[in-house]
Amino acid sequence: MFVPRLVSLLFIICWLEIAGQQDAPLLKGKVIDAETAEPLPGVEVRYSGRSVQTNAEGHFGVFADSSSGELFLRCVGYKDLSIPFRVGEDLGVLKMDPNSYLLSTAVVSASKYERPIAESAVSMSVINSQMPSRLNSLSVERALDRIPGVQLIDGQANIRGGSGYSYGAGSRVLLMLDDLPMMQSDAAVPYWDDLPAENLRQIEVIKGASSALYGSAAMNGVVHFRSEEPSAEPVTEFSLSQTLYLDPGNANAWWTREGEHAQPFEAYVSAAHRQRFRHTDISLSGSYREKMGFNKGSDASSFRVGGRMRWHLSDSTVLGLGANLNTGTSSDFFYWKDNGLFEGADGATTSTRKTRLSLDPTLRWQNRRGFLHKVIGRYYFIHNGADNDQDNRSHSVYLEYQLRKHFDGLGMDAFVGIAGAAAWTRAKLYSDTTFRVLNQSAYVQVEKRLFEQLNLLGGLRFEHYGSNGPGLVEGREVAQNQADSRTIYRLGLNWNLIGASYLRASLGEGFRFPSVAEKYISTTAGGLRIAPNPELRSEYGRSWEIGLRQGYKVWGIKGMVDVAYFDSRYYDMMEFVLNNQLQFQSRNIGNTKIRGVECELQVQQSFNWGSAALQLGYTRINPQYLEFDLEGKNLPINEREGAPIGQQNAANSSADVNILKYRSRDLLRLDLSGRWGALFAGYSIQYASHVEAIDWLFQVTLFIRGIADFRAEHDHGYRLHDVRLGVDLGQWTLQLNLFNAFNEAYTVRPGLMEAPRNLSFRINYRL
Repeated sequence: MFVPRLVSLLFIICWLEIAGQQDAPLLKGKVIDAETAEPLPGVEVRYSGRSVQTNAEGHFGVFADSSSGELFLRCVGYKDLSIPFRVGEDLGVLKMDPNSYLLSTAVVSASKYERPIAESAVSMSVINSQMPSRLNSLSVERALDRIPGVQLIDGQANIRGGSGYSYGAGSRVLLMLDDLPMMQSDAAVPYWDDLPAENLRQIEVIKGASSALYGSAAMNGVVHFRSEEPSAEPVTEFSLSQTLYLDPGNANAWWTREGEHAQPFEAYVSAAHRQRFRHTDISLSGSYREKMGFNKGSDASSFRVGGRMRWHLSDSTVLGLGANLNTGTSSDFFYWKDNGLFEGADGATTSTRKTRLSLDPTLRWQNRRGFLHKVIGRYYFIHNGADNDQDNRSHSVYLEYQLRKHFDGLGMDAFVGIAGAAAWTRAKLYSDTTFRVLNQSAYVQVEKRLFEQLNLLGGLRFEHYGSNGPGLVEGREVAQNQADSRTIYRLGLNWNLIGASYLRASLGEGFRFPSVAEKYISTTAGGLRIAPNPELRSEYGRSWEIGLRQGYKVWGIKGMVDVAYFDSRYYDMMEFVLNNQLQFQSRNIGNTKIRGVECELQVQQSFNWGSAALQLGYTRINPQYLEFDLEGKNLPINEREGAPIGQQNAANSSADVNILKYRSRDLLRLDLSGRWGALFAGYSIQYASHVEAIDWLFQVTLFIRGIADFRAEHDHGYRLHDVRLGVDLGQWTLQLNLFNAFNEAYTVRPGLMEAPRNLSFRINYRL
């Protein structure tokens, strides 16, 4: 009943807004940045309970119902502005002053519309457009690994210990590209190299359950990639990068190719162009990448091209269309041949030819009474032409309608929406069967401001999931049609205690339906079999946190301190388990809890000769099973499958203490940067403590060689030191990056070595 009632509410709101429109004098003006004189699009102009937004040129028009009054202007990243007016007077050009960057960084992910990060009710981190370039990150993965509390394990994001190792299926972190989900429909995993890194505005990361606003895949958080928008001046950029992977320092670890010593490398070239015409915005970007991997046979070649166009049909109506195409080949292996080798075991290598295409139509309309309507959609086609019977092909369609209204007299924002997604998948991975998946949802969120300092929010979402698949899986009869649904909520507050002190607290529910891959995958990798589990159940959870963000300015030093405590609970948690039949299978492992603290420090200082900045983040977690019984380790192997879940959890873990598998208790991120005129430099450290627990069978030498030996030799986690140096020559920027400077030998998950010391050179050119 939730969805029909919400749809009825939408129609009532639309009728009221149309019925309430009336002729009135029109006040016109233009808003610009007080420092740069650039026009400011998207400024919210409020008057008498209604609001409009400035267009691409900074112009606005608002209807007045009295001869005089006051306009209120608000834009994230700028100080609020109040302007008295009289009908008939020319408002002219209005100037807005920029605000403190560290507290006023504009983010949209927390509420689906722009607001300062300091006013968010949840923990968030932001990667600006400069960071991936400074890190020479050819995709966004390297940049994400620098965020406090975030760790990528074999390509999947793990936020504050919410995920372990899942063999490329079932991510708990939702990837979004420009307000829309960007996940492979059958496996529920992100493809990071689909993102146009050369056209980045910023990446916003929400930490914690976000399902009430974004649905199933956002159980552990959200990574939102936002593309750069065209400005008044056209911009064209080119980048060229060359990376050489140096000798890992272990004579037994390196490998040869065709009788010669290999020199792994990675080459990358990209281009981007953004331009604003009178009524049209255009953004184009593309890249080409060639790689001989440091792991033998882990090679890749890819080409990506994409862009967006927006037509400003009027000051209140914008129509858009985006497209993205990524095609190429790649190969990699599942696990090594032996201890610390950069070479795969026999039969463990997979080769893939990929084609991925997305098309994104959008419509945005705001009427004179401030009702904002948005229709956003995405068609996503994926073909992974893999060998070893791992070929898969999928089509997915996503469509969402949003309605937002700010009630100025009530100090309240209301946000409602309905969304639907459909996917069709056919793959040899899933018994060469066609699967159809349908997802429907409706949500509402209300934010209320009290006393100008306190902001309260509440949200509710209903989601229904249904799938149609085979009635027979490996000789077992299973339900052909499966369905599940759930209603969840979120609550939060943000309190501006005094000055630049912001206290936040949030409580939110999360949930996740099993992906097609988790339930039905059937394949092999080397001597390991990945088995289906049609009885896999949905998981759900609840997380809460309390945090304080404090901005400061002392002796000219500007900075920000953020401290948070969090507690997450997961019920019927799904994780891949290496069971006693030497099968990797997704299972419900019972209930779990993850508690921890996170601290973040940012410092900025300007000098006569330049500037310096420090970013420091530390995360400590305690991830545990709620059901963990060490008696399971004493059971014979043939009795473990039927044992209670607590005994199974202990038996399947390599650890003798209660800790979830594939988690580091401690994560440290540090980055120090400086600038002297045209020169810039930086130094960073990444530390992750030793992963105490993995699947027990991974350490059995008879199965995969060398994992137990490597873990015994490297029981201190890993410490990565990176150095960068560059010069900014106006249009040209040249830089050198040295990664893993001390040549640390390390793995993030068992059986796969990570990159040794490597040196890269990058050239950027901007017209």
